[in-house]
Amino acid sequence: MLFIDTPLKEHNKNWRSLGIEPIELQLRHKIGVSVPLARLSEVPDEIENLLKSRADWQEMLREIREIHVYNFGHSVEKGVDYIRERLKKSCI
Repeated sequence: MLFIDTPLKEHNKNWRSLGIEPIELQLRHKIGVSVPLARLSEVPDEIENLLKSRADWQEMLREIREIHVYNFGHSVEKGVDYIRERLKKSCI
């Protein structure tokens, strides 16, 4: 992925006081390359570099997906199972 560094969109202005870092900030440098607004002329070169190292990025993304995405490829089934179990417990 190619990111253009623009001002952060903060939906929760108090996130810093929680002592946690949003996952978008944690993973940004692991899932792609960031280009500052002042260096937009470098975007074509960065895209070329990303394409040249596609296999490396794919492997990194797979590893990150394994850590951060639960039930990949089976989330619908897992979600339905969870809802069914919750409904069963609430109807008892």
